[in-house]
Amino acid sequence: DRETQGEKFSDALKSPPEIFENLPRLEGVEYQRVNAQDGIECIVATGDTRTRSEILTGAGFRWNVQRKCWWKYAAA
Repeated sequence: DRETQGEKFSDALKSPPEIFENLPRLEGVEYQRVNAQDGIECIVATGDTRTRSEILTGAGFRWNVQRKCWWKYAAA
């Protein structure tokens, strides 16, 4: 449900906020901090991303065809 998802996003924003502060605020899109297989920290955008590809691309995200998700390096 949306309230639970919003709480997860709020919790993620609290720690550490600098990773998320420059990301576009898009209704229905959530960001999560994850570690890639090589151990590098990434941000993954999930949710209603279908119509927001131009905005996500402009924010530095890339589409991963195999995993079907938007991602970018957290340090970028």
